Amino acid sequence: MNAVVRPPETARRHAGELELRAPWYAAASDGCTLHRYLDDDFVPRFLGELAAGGPADDGWTQADRFGGSALPVLRLPVHRAFYVLATEVHCVQPGHPALDPQRIVEAGCVVRRHDPRGGLQAWMLAGGRPLGWRALALDDQAREPHAQRRLVAAQRLGAAALKAPYDGEATLPLHAQLGRDAGGRAHCVLWGYVGLGGSAPGRISAPAPADDPAVLELASEIPWPLGGAERDWLAGDGALLVNGAAHPALTGLLRVLLLRYRLGADGAAAQPRLAELAAALVLKTTLATDFQRNGRPVSLLDWLREDNDALQDWLNTGTPSTYPPALAGGGGGLNLTLAADDARQWRLALASARDGLLAGYRDAVPIPRYGQGANEVFRVHPFVRTLDACGCERITFGAPSLAFRVAAPWEPEAARPVAIPVPGLADLRRGLARGVSFRMPADTGSLIAGLRGKDRAKDALDGNASQGAGFGFGMLCSFSLPILTLCALILLMVIVALLNFVFRWLPFVYLCIPWPKREGDS
Repeated sequence: MNAVVRPPETARRHAGELELRAPWYAAASDGCTLHRYLDDDFVPRFLGELAAGGPADDGWTQADRFGGSALPVLRLPVHRAFYVLATEVHCVQPGHPALDPQRIVEAGCVVRRHDPRGGLQAWMLAGGRPLGWRALALDDQAREPHAQRRLVAAQRLGAAALKAPYDGEATLPLHAQLGRDAGGRAHCVLWGYVGLGGSAPGRISAPAPADDPAVLELASEIPWPLGGAERDWLAGDGALLVNGAAHPALTGLLRVLLLRYRLGADGAAAQPRLAELAAALVLKTTLATDFQRNGRPVSLLDWLREDNDALQDWLNTGTPSTYPPALAGGGGGLNLTLAADDARQWRLALASARDGLLAGYRDAVPIPRYGQGANEVFRVHPFVRTLDACGCERITFGAPSLAFRVAAPWEPEAARPVAIPVPGLADLRRGLARGVSFRMPADTGSLIAGLRGKDRAKDALDGNASQGAGFGFGMLCSFSLPILTLCALILLMVIVALLNFVFRWLPFVYLCIPWPKREGDS
């Protein structure tokens, strides 16, 4: 049996062991401390308060518990609230002397999500790009968060690896500042701004079974045989149109092809596989011959293009009838039948098209870093990198901050009032249209120029607008923002007053408080 040999406590202390704890002016049980500021000059304010003996506790951790939360809720920058983390680092020696800031290589902090079932989750980056929350192993909770830095320290990579894009856990920087308490004793304080932003590309998972791409086109949109999971093919499954009566699968297919992929208009170039399948599917008459128009067979793609408006009106009724609009000259009674292999090709093509659309939304619709779910509980963990007596870099993590949640942007209790001055009527009369400018091409500018006047505006609403003078150059149009603001406010008040007769929600929309005019106010 091998015994683990540990150095004596004195040797361990003189080796340069450090400890991060709450600043001297805060409670020792706080770990690291979060300070809230409600103005954007929070950095000089914090440094001034630190020089004067430390920021005072204003009780925000008890006051900011919105929506029945048992934990403090941190506001977002959109609420004009900012948070500063402060922790103190000292040497583990008799008297706990403050660490010399010259020994600090770098300091920072990480924000981790605490899973109520146990364990931590870290916001990970790969190549400098966010991956989202990932489970953090127990052994990694006190290790170097920068992956390349960890490998360089272990001599598995050269120093040039530190110039590569960042891999590892996202960190926020901390700065070292010496402060003194009332007795004149020095303290090394690490402080920094805790940003509450960030997002990661959304991950859209396929329904089970994941190995069958046909499942991606959900059965709620297109029933079998054009959607849903694979199953045995039965007689009559492929009859999509029988004597002019549409199967629910055909109705769903028409809705997807017309309203989502726009095959009736200009969507064939974006979805060539669907257009190819639709062109190969020919409508049949009751005599099982090809239905023809102008001497040529009419395919499903031709139907979509030539009767696009009628089909869209039929689909937009909410609950379309069994009989879609009859083709011009068709006289109704048409048939459309699919074979089992053709139906499978349709399912695969629909799944591929849907995958292509979702791929475009993964980056366009990111997932925010800080959510408001029941399990969204966070803590800030500070750390410091120093050089030991041998000149080797080492990292030391400190006690985490208090647990907190993050407010939603629309949280009514987190929002703070913003005063927007509205000009008087006399000011509006002497104002000029020097606000936002719109650069319009010649055709759009000609149309806008033809809308001036009551009668011309009415013609535009009736669809009879003239194209103006027909000049061949563009226009640069500016608008008066104060007048637009006042018009929007008046229109909003009119609409709200009308809706109040039905919904009675007027007291929840706006609040008017008398604002006394002071000497010198305009």
